[in-house]
Amino acid sequence: MATPRVSGDIEERFGGIYDDHLTSLGQEQSREVARALQLIGAESLYASSLMRAQETAAIISEATGLVCRTLPEFQERNRYGVLSGIVKSEAARTFPDEIQKNQDEKSSIEGSETYAAFKQRVLSALDKLKHELTKTPSILVAHGDVIRLFLK
Repeated sequence: MATPRVSGDIEERFGGIYDDHLTSLGQEQSREVARALQLIGAESLYASSLMRAQETAAIISEATGLVCRTLPEFQERNRYGVLSGIVKSEAARTFPDEIQKNQDEKSSIEGSETYAAFKQRVLSALDKLKHELTKTPSILVAHGDVIRLFLK
């Protein structure tokens, strides 16, 4: 399913933990996803605590009648540290060394979360959540890095 558009995409900002809102297109994309999710008969809904995930979860909750439980452990990876939320052109002028580090995924930007710490956080939360889940489908509204981690 498509990733709902957020304001930071349009404004060309570094994302990660930048807490931005869904755009009107993102809201419509979320409604499309919610309509599809009505068909799976899920019994639970979970979401990251970031605004874009909460807004998506609210739309899904309205369509499915499920109450959303917020799980901050499923927030996006803080990959960009001091760059989070900054317009990319401004960041290139203000933080050129950090921009260079961003080219190497293994390098850590000032204030960022290492991939190892991110992986530990998410997998620990998933392990705890497994004990609550049944064989009935559940919905998790999360972020790109979280989803990519699950797919590995």
